Amino acid sequence: MDRVHSSLDLIGDTREGPIVLARPHRVAAAANWFRTNFPGEVFYAVKANPSPWVLDALWENGVKGFDVASDAEAKLIAERFPGAQIAYMHPVKSRRAIARAYHEYGVKAFALDSHDELQKILEETGNAKDLTLVVRFAADGEGSAYPLARKFGVTPDEAPALMRAARAVTEEMLGVSFHVGSQCMRPDAFRQAMDGG
Repeated sequence: MDRVHSSLDLIGDTREGPIVLARPHRVAAAANWFRTNFPGEVFYAVKANPSPWVLDALWENGVKGFDVASDAEAKLIAERFPGAQIAYMHPVKSRRAIARAYHEYGVKAFALDSHDELQKILEETGNAKDLTLVVRFAADGEGSAYPLARKFGVTPDEAPALMRAARAVTEEMLGVSFHVGSQCMRPDAFRQAMDGG
């Protein structure tokens, strides 16, 4: 807190409006803690905060994977960090966004939650065999400020057929994902989603 007070003292009380404080050392500490304590690959969700200083702090501290949700985010990461791993994790994308992501930005990982989306991905990548496909499951979303279960995600009944269809068309990894909803205040929602609820 002392750093915040001293920063505010430097600019005085004459400014009106919001004040933005960048704390890249805190981003660095969080990135290092997470990478140390999480055994898997780490992908940062760009939509959480796409500020260049945040992205740079993550990159400089070993986060080389980025989860993008739009064409603009994919372009930002590809141009800022050549060689970054980019996963396009929004389950519904335009044909143009898929084509640009694959052909221009080097995106090989795509989320989907329907047979129609799988078909779009295949057509726009030229039936590429080097895709990692991630099937997004619907999660309950109870306890979230913005539940997404009615908007995105394949139902448990429809999931097996979609998983088989995705497995049949890629020689790379096949994965699953879920989203418990924005601003979820129930830690057990993650366990419930992993249990298939």
